[in-house]
Order: sequence, then structure tokens, then C-alpha cells
Amino acid sequence: MKNIAVTIIFGAVALGGSAHWVIAKEKTLSQAEIAALAAKHHAALEANRKAMHEYSWQYRTEVWENDQLQWIDLVNVNLNAQGLPVFTQINRETTVARKHGIFSKKNQQKGFENVDRIVNYVADWVTWYNRMPLSRVTELFDQGAKSGVSPASANGNLLRINGINIRDSNANDRVSLWMDKENCHPMQFSFTIPVVKTLDGAAGETINAKLHYRYLRNGEAFYADHIVILVPTRNLKIKVENLNMMKKL
Repeated sequence: MKNIAVTIIFGAVALGGSAHWVIAKEKTLSQAEIAALAAKHHAALEANRKAMHEYSWQYRTEVWENDQLQWIDLVNVNLNAQGLPVFTQINRETTVARKHGIFSKKNQQKGFENVDRIVNYVADWVTWYNRMPLSRVTELFDQGAKSGVSPASANGNLLRINGINIRDSNANDRVSLWMDKENCHPMQFSFTIPVVKTLDGAAGETINAKLHYRYLRNGEAFYADHIVILVPTRNLKIKVENLNMMKKL
């Protein structure tokens, strides 16, 4: 389960776009302005990754099957020189095994391994979304022209940007980014991805993930304070809470 913490430091990537984005009734954005927004969002993510190097934290992970809690992990997290998390597990609390389902006593270890594989798969996608070069981010803004961008709040300060087939033309992923149009910081990021054959995925089976962001108290960085991963066909829900953010001495 440890790799799920990777999503803590990942900002949402700028996805989707429009040749003339509607910000408010009186204003649209030109292609040059769209490119500037993409660059600003990319720069915000880069700066945030650097700021998060100064912090350590903990994450708490809950794994649910059929609306019943199966286990809880508590882990310490630090970032290495490459900006990737290093984990130290504090505790894993496993609930009483049920008679049926992937966490039955007979299948419990296999169930743990299957969930770890799902988490690793999701983490790989989040890593890719977050680490795209500026050229790719800008291209994706232009690529989303058909879907467009719409205000997601009454005052127009929050934009919702949608994209499909973002990773590549055959990726079958669907993405929504809620972004502050003033500072281009992510407020919420969700994506749906296919369950691949290596995860014993069936045709049409998907994984849904949603990240909700908040600022540190000093305002110098943002992070996903909670993350929810759903696999509807398997009745699985994985909930992550990131807490106890501490600046390193």
C-alpha cells in the first residue's frame, strides 16, 4: 500500500482546453492566453514540488470492500533528492477477516497483493499526469479545444477543464481538473482509467480517482489532503488522508 502516498505530492495537471475558453460572459481567452495559463499552471506545479521537499508528513490509508473496512495503514513520508517519497510504515491494522470476498481468510494475502497492484497502477498514472513537460501540457490545452473549459463557480474564479485520451490516443482515460484561474493552482483533480489485463481487468472495467487539494497553513505549498480511489466492479474503495505536515528543521 505504500505507493499510494505518491499522490500526496502530485498536483493536478492542466488538461483539456479551448481555442476560446469562456471565463465569464464578457471575456474569452485567445490562444496566447491559453498558452500562458498552461505555462503558469506548469510553473506552479514545479514550484510546489520544490516547496514540498521541505516537509515530512504521514498518510492514513483505509481499504474498504463491500462498505466494510478491511485494513488501515499509517505511514511516515519523506521526499528524496529526486522528489519521490520514502516510506516508513508505522502500523497496519487489519480488521477481522470476512467469510467471503477478496479479503476472506483464505484469500487475504492475495487480496492485499491485488490492492497493492491497483494502488501502484494508479500511482503510475498520477506520476505521469504530474510530470509532463511544458510542451506536452501546452499541447494538451490545445488538444482539448472541442471539449472546452467552463466556469465551475458562480464568480468564475474556478475553472473546470475536461480531457479524454490524455496519456496517448489509445489511453481511454478521462480527466477533470478544477483550477483557480488566478494562480492556476489545482483545487480538485479526478480521472477514470481502464483496468488493464495485468490487473485481471475485464472489458469496460474502470478505476476512478479523485484528489482534493488544500494549502499548508503558511500558504507556501498545496497538497492533496484526501484522495479516494474506487473500483466499482470489485466493490473496492481506498481512502487516503494526508496529515501532520511538518517542516523539516
